[in-house]
Amino acid sequence: MFSMGNPQHLNIQFLYLVWKKLEVECNCRCINCKSQMLTSKEFIAEDGYEDSHHTCQNCGIHFNHLDGERFTKCIVCDFDYDKNLTLKKTRSRN
Repeated sequence: MFSMGNPQHLNIQFLYLVWKKLEVECNCRCINCKSQMLTSKEFIAEDGYEDSHHTCQNCGIHFNHLDGERFTKCIVCDFDYDKNLTLKKTRSRN
């Protein structure tokens, strides 16, 4: 399953596999709009500790559960703010 290529690539593959197995629900609120409509992904970070990212279904922001860091792009969660915003606008038109 894993290739013997770039070590960084291996880390990303590992994080992806762990992330897929640990989809969770959370009772947190969005750090931007305070909505509780979040999708949450837990994963094991490269430092070995559990971490979690949330995406707000209301305003579209993606952020780290522990330190509040905001992401416009996240390779761990395959998140892209511009793509997410476009999808949200398309869904609201229907």
